[in-house]
Amino acid sequence: MTPRERFATWDMVQELSRSPLVEIGVHTWASHYGILANPQGSHEPAIANRRYDKDSGRYESDRQFSRRVSQDVSKITEK
Repeated sequence: MTPRERFATWDMVQELSRSPLVEIGVHTWASHYGILANPQGSHEPAIANRRYDKDSGRYESDRQFSRRVSQDVSKITEK
């Protein structure tokens, strides 16, 4: 595993992004974390699963899922 101190900083990424030779692609702000994904209590990556609400016994709607993902993408795009 790569030690965190070897990761690029945001300043380094910003500098790299100014180069015409580099294209930086991102895919998530904070959607790798696990969310409750089913009645069995499994936690799965938030970006790939609909959130399950144990109180209501329902999954988030397509609209809620799209909104959550769009908000995540907007946050990383701001960086």
